[in-house]
Amino acid sequence: METLRKLRNNRWGSKHLTQPTQRELFHQNSLRPSGPLESEEEGIVSAGPNGRRESGGSPRSGPSSPGASVLTGDTLGRWPSKHENPLGLNVIYEPTTVPAVDIIFVHGLGGTSRNTWTKDKDPDLFWPEKWLPFEPEICEARVLSFGYNAGARPMDSGTILNVTDFAKDLLFCMEYGKDEQKDELNIGKVPIIFVVHSMGGLVVKKAYLLGQLDNRYKHITSSISAIVFLATPHRGSGLAELLDKILEVCFNPKQYVVDLKRDSPMLEGLNEEFRHVAPKLQIISFYETKPTPLAGGTAKKLVLNKESSILGYEGEVSNALQANHHEVCKYCDQYDPNYISIRNILKTLVCRCRDAKSKISYGDSPNDLRKVQTLLALTEGPEDDQKFFHDRWMTGTCDWIKYEAFFKDWVQHSATSKTLWLHGPPASGKSVLSSFIVDYLSSLDIVCSFFFFRFGDQTKRSPNALLRSLAYQLAAQLPGLNRKLQDLHDDGLRLEKTHARTIWNKVFVGGLFKMELRDPLYWVIDALDESDASHTLLEILSSVSNAAIPIHLLMISRWTEHLSSSFDRTEQWPNIQTHTIQAQESDIHTFVRRELHSLRGSEAFKQHVLEGIRQRASGNFLWVSLAMKEIRKCHTEKAIEAALSEIPSGMGPLYKRMEMNIARDLRESDKNLAKHILIWATCSRRAMTLAELSQALEPDTGVILDLRRAIGEVCGQFVVVDNTSHVSMIHQTAKKYLLKTSDLEFSISGPDAHRQLFTKTLSFLFDPKLRAKLEQIAAIPASPFLQYTATCWPYHLGLSLLSGDKSLSLLPLLARFFRGPHVLTWIHALAYFDELSVLVQVSKSLNTYVSKKRKLHADDVPLKQRIEDLELLELWAADLLKVFAKFAPNLRQQPSAIHKLVPPFCPKNSVLYQQYGKKLKDQTALSVTGLTNPSWDDCLAKISLGSGLQALQMLCVGNYLCILTTSGVFILCNAQSLREVRRVEHGEFVFSIAASAQGDTLISYGYHTTKLWSVPTGRLKRTLENPKDCKALNALKFTGNDKTVLLGSDDKSIRKLDLTKPKQGWQILDPTLLMTEAFIPGTNTNTPRYMCFNPDASLVAVAYSGYPLSIWSLSKAQSIATLRHNAEKRKQSSMSWTGVDRVRWHPREDGDVLGLYTDGYVFKWNVYQEDSQEVHTRASEIECSPDGTLFATSDIGGIIKIWNYQHFALVYQLSCDNGVTDLCFSPDCSRIYDLSGSMCNVWEPNALIRLTETEQRSSEKESEAGSTTHTSSASEAFAETADPITALDSCTQAMLYCAGNDEGVVDIFDFHGNKSEIYRSPRFLTIDVVHISEDGSTVAFSEVGPASSGARIVFLSTSKIAMHQAIERKHGVFVFQMPRDIFIALIDLCVGGQVVIVRISRSRSSPGQFDASLVQKFKIMDGIHQIRLSPDSKRLQIDGASKATIWDVESGSCIGEFPGRKDRLEKMMINNPMDETQFVDFYVNHAVVSSWDHGGDTVRAFAYSKSMPVLSVSSSHEQTPPFQRRSSPAGHNNLEVISGVNNIIQTDGRHVVVHIVRSFAGAHLESSVVIVPPASLVSHQEAGTDSASTFEIPTKVMGNVRRPLGFYDRSFVYLDNESWVCTWRLDVERDSVALERHFFIPRDWLNSETLDLCMLMKNGIFLCPHYGEVAVIKSSLTKEW
Repeated sequence: METLRKLRNNRWGSKHLTQPTQRELFHQNSLRPSGPLESEEEGIVSAGPNGRRESGGSPRSGPSSPGASVLTGDTLGRWPSKHENPLGLNVIYEPTTVPAVDIIFVHGLGGTSRNTWTKDKDPDLFWPEKWLPFEPEICEARVLSFGYNAGARPMDSGTILNVTDFAKDLLFCMEYGKDEQKDELNIGKVPIIFVVHSMGGLVVKKAYLLGQLDNRYKHITSSISAIVFLATPHRGSGLAELLDKILEVCFNPKQYVVDLKRDSPMLEGLNEEFRHVAPKLQIISFYETKPTPLAGGTAKKLVLNKESSILGYEGEVSNALQANHHEVCKYCDQYDPNYISIRNILKTLVCRCRDAKSKISYGDSPNDLRKVQTLLALTEGPEDDQKFFHDRWMTGTCDWIKYEAFFKDWVQHSATSKTLWLHGPPASGKSVLSSFIVDYLSSLDIVCSFFFFRFGDQTKRSPNALLRSLAYQLAAQLPGLNRKLQDLHDDGLRLEKTHARTIWNKVFVGGLFKMELRDPLYWVIDALDESDASHTLLEILSSVSNAAIPIHLLMISRWTEHLSSSFDRTEQWPNIQTHTIQAQESDIHTFVRRELHSLRGSEAFKQHVLEGIRQRASGNFLWVSLAMKEIRKCHTEKAIEAALSEIPSGMGPLYKRMEMNIARDLRESDKNLAKHILIWATCSRRAMTLAELSQALEPDTGVILDLRRAIGEVCGQFVVVDNTSHVSMIHQTAKKYLLKTSDLEFSISGPDAHRQLFTKTLSFLFDPKLRAKLEQIAAIPASPFLQYTATCWPYHLGLSLLSGDKSLSLLPLLARFFRGPHVLTWIHALAYFDELSVLVQVSKSLNTYVSKKRKLHADDVPLKQRIEDLELLELWAADLLKVFAKFAPNLRQQPSAIHKLVPPFCPKNSVLYQQYGKKLKDQTALSVTGLTNPSWDDCLAKISLGSGLQALQMLCVGNYLCILTTSGVFILCNAQSLREVRRVEHGEFVFSIAASAQGDTLISYGYHTTKLWSVPTGRLKRTLENPKDCKALNALKFTGNDKTVLLGSDDKSIRKLDLTKPKQGWQILDPTLLMTEAFIPGTNTNTPRYMCFNPDASLVAVAYSGYPLSIWSLSKAQSIATLRHNAEKRKQSSMSWTGVDRVRWHPREDGDVLGLYTDGYVFKWNVYQEDSQEVHTRASEIECSPDGTLFATSDIGGIIKIWNYQHFALVYQLSCDNGVTDLCFSPDCSRIYDLSGSMCNVWEPNALIRLTETEQRSSEKESEAGSTTHTSSASEAFAETADPITALDSCTQAMLYCAGNDEGVVDIFDFHGNKSEIYRSPRFLTIDVVHISEDGSTVAFSEVGPASSGARIVFLSTSKIAMHQAIERKHGVFVFQMPRDIFIALIDLCVGGQVVIVRISRSRSSPGQFDASLVQKFKIMDGIHQIRLSPDSKRLQIDGASKATIWDVESGSCIGEFPGRKDRLEKMMINNPMDETQFVDFYVNHAVVSSWDHGGDTVRAFAYSKSMPVLSVSSSHEQTPPFQRRSSPAGHNNLEVISGVNNIIQTDGRHVVVHIVRSFAGAHLESSVVIVPPASLVSHQEAGTDSASTFEIPTKVMGNVRRPLGFYDRSFVYLDNESWVCTWRLDVERDSVALERHFFIPRDWLNSETLDLCMLMKNGIFLCPHYGEVAVIKSSLTKEW
């Protein structure tokens, strides 16, 4: 260490190195930068033990010695900073998601961790950092660089001198290295790819060998997947001898240089050892082809020949680079051919490592699949079903399949997808064969996934269930897909109730099929005929033939006409084989022989029995199995003979005999037990466990001692218990026999059985102790039947209605349930089990029940109809949907919230509030008042874009919603949480945006440039120049596996952009496209007004203002159809065509076009069949749902309509006050988004929620009974638009609060529900700031814009865009694109305003009201950021942009003036809580105390310190100068990022909360909180600067703070990221974190505006603006709910 300290001292300017020595001068003149062995020869930097870096020094800076420099660059004495070229292992780039692989760069002799990979030492050419993170696929990898002391400088003898030491240091850093946040690097968790230059390759080879022998590092070396060698001297170099001689003369010889000599012993030994382990790795070797300049720059020589650079191993990939030894690792730009070669090989390696078959251990990595399991909502593993059938397999059977030619061909490895359909008769052992095939494929060590459709389990009969199961199994075997699904989970997505096509697109098309796999994937699907939606499933699975990776799909089922006709469509199944299978005689023979093995008797008799069974089996394995069970009961040969003769042939007669035996042999009590077991086994929604069934049977049969034994004895052979203790019928044919045969003692009537089970399941929920059990987690296992009852009673209710029973027998039970507290306990249970989507099913079942009963009893007297009970069920049907839509996220986080937290937030007319909210208002501390809207609305959330931004276009990008504004700013929001994620700016007006199919890339087309962005990081991936005078027509589309983009432009051209060759830019696809439209009299093919590409980008629809809509084939470059309509039918002019405004292609129906005529008609048209359908409605926008079942229209009047696509029938209508400029559906079709001004509204109407459940619901019906789907007429909703609250303040002392709105109205409220209007702006100017004095007597507020100012509206045509854009960038013009390409620019001519002061008092004439008297008006010709009254209301401070002023309220005179704020965030002001004569301005890192009485003179200025002893301080924000403007962070391009003070909160009289934020484009990116105790504001010193005691919220707390609210009862109160109001106790032990959640704020209440306005009063009352009103939430924050 002493040696290192000396070396460090010398480095930083020791007097001994102030002048260059003779040796240094010799080196300077002899060895130039282009030395013989390395591309970048750098000197030694300060190092810790084993060459690892030591801390200290500032980034990219520090003194440099003017002294020695060996193998250096241009400047003699410059020693590279350790921050420029750090030692050890350092992270260069880390993706936002879990890294797919780690790429580690290792330099060589004399090189450094950065300069080795940097051309001309230009930081922008450091390609591992500047280029690789933006390359597709490679961007999923983490990039690191390893630096070590491999220089050739004078060193002490104790320093590392050989390759082995460097290798050990590399291993040490990989195992124990930390990142900049001191977190573990976790090297070895994912595959590792090394990129090594020259001697760095020897270091890595040695490290790989050493790691194999050391248990500490084995897990790391086992993760090394590939090594990319760049000019590595595997066999040494002759130039090493020259270098060694130079070093011997100048300094000391280096062992690692000696090691580089040709055929050195070290190299020979290394190569010999490495040869044995190399086959485990992918080896890629690049070699130099150009000579390298030597000393002086005159001579050149090839440093390494090809022989030395290549290992010569089998499987090694070698390639030449057109570069010398230096330039093989340095590149001039991203188009350098050498860089492209390295990039391409890295991309291939990353994809192989990411997607390689590397099975995840469930035990070793429990967290790897936990998120995936949650995402896919899987409660049990798929292996249970496989094991169920495999347990029925007998050794020696099913082997025949392995030798069938068709099966061998299907198994054979191929580069294309294959499909094999095997069909056979019922009960022929198909499922057992499937389980055998799964085992066989697994034994071949290939990626195999499977699914068994189960007739007795309704949860395993839908396409949704199959795809979720396959996805889970694939994620367990493919790490790349596992990471993809974890990302979807982290985005808040849940797929349990998602449409199967959505799952297919998100998981398989967007994830699995994007992977690069070398080997096929094998899928085995059994009992395809048992699927409830086989048509949908086959439609989805048929697309595997288009997958980029080979899928070998095996489906086994019975033969049906539907399946046969589906598979006969060769265009859908181009590579399919179909074969009939039968139970093999050999298998039956083997099975019977094994069963007879334990039977005593002669071999001749056994053979006789075997022949008797075989002859009557008819290929039915089930019959054989049941027959053998009968025979095994016999004790004599005579009895066996009798049994053989009595057992009937065929399954029907056999089942009848089994049923007769039960009826004949059982006691009455056992018959009762058998009947109940058979009902549950036949009609349960899913297979029940023994524990569940035992608890279900107990009310009817009493306690059963041994249910497993009882089932075997009383149910004959109808019911079986599998290895997982699940109870089910032995076969589907047995179930159908009991349901269809009515003349049996044990026959079962489906509707009656379901009615009985409905009664039992619902009655179970009446248990008064159930809520207590739910709140005691440990008690839940004692109620195994609970989950079944909570989730399945609506299933039984729906199927009980099929009988047409006219009785109302179920109504009293339902009414009792929904009137009592049990319904809340039931919802509590659903939330606990994460089954809240059942609420949607119940809502549909209730509506169906009520509708049927009303029809059946339409002629009855009202009393008999029990109208009140039916109305109650209708009310609950509506409320259950709203609970799911609005509160599901909160209930999942805290299931018990349904009892006390949800009802107060429900509208007053809702049944949930009426039954429970009223009672809770009086009984608990939580109440919500101040809102007048009595009913539910369909709005789920409102996303504010921020002031000054106008919405232009939106689309769904994967799991994100992207909103484009007129200023070219994109806003990305999480589609699940509806929280803003990122903002990026294109830099100019953007005409159109589009997203890749995978959802990871966004393209934007502006005036001059096209830009590609990474989603969701917002990183700019590429910028391209646009063609001149070419404007996009909302026609941008990714195609060709997202490698090509198509553009439709206003110059009648279709262009394409090849993303693999971006230098080519936009190229015209075909010059003849769109140029030769057919002549139609009276038409004009002028500039197109709209274009739209079809889903596969083979067709484009082109709309003109003077020509009918035409369809062009892109491949044939010709028009294939023109849209005409029936003029007579429409009773218009004789013209056969009408102009089209908007066009959309149907996502599924080939050739279907949906659009809007200019005269108001909506049409759909099939371009191949030339038929069309029309409906008249006023509309300006149209959008089709992703699944194609719906479409939506909107108009500028604010009316949104949702239509059924097939029937053109109106489903839902929503009327708003504001016009809609764009709309789109969510990917799962449950929501619709619309853009209106600066807001994005998110709607989730009941109609959409019900429709999205149709697939899941339809899978829960008996195929023989029909559907219970309820069809209702179109629903209509009205969304009243209230003037939003724009300013809010409160006064605890007077128990008042004051609010101003967008229309210029100021109201004062008390907490008894009284409201008085105290001001109304004569010109309806927005109230921007409001402040109420501390005693509540005076109110001051400002309105934006003085009365004399206004705004100028300018109309600009598209020809003036350039001037228009310049005005916008300079003066803040707001731009609106109107129909027919007219732009409106609204220019604000004045940003000033006026401040009004009024005094308020209780009205004597009108009790409960307030009187207001005007005190003063101040006209301010400046922007107003904040106003504040002094505690005595005699002074007023107005903070403006150019200056801040203090006014005397009574006289209206200015008594002080000082510099103002440059921005609202620069500072915030409050009255000094410790001195009424002072106020305090808080900045980012300091505060200034000033005097009210002396015109704002400074009393004291202090910087924040961290000296409070109560906490160990950890800051979550960066210390910046006051109001520092900085460049945009990663992913936030072009716009300024501003650090400033967002709010000052002082609620408890003891602490001041300073909320500091970093803002970008009006959105807060990061925030932190500084707490200043008021005692710090007291000072008896003279004016000056010192430090005040402060402390900050710990990072682990602050990381979950969405908005600080203040302090209450020694607790810091804040709104967390999930919108819960939480507290953190201050009076806790050091380093402790005491967090509590109290209540939540509904997510549709919060957006960026309301979030900044909501506040906590000193008495704990929470105020939150909501739809133009202020919600008053009273709670006890000392109580955790």
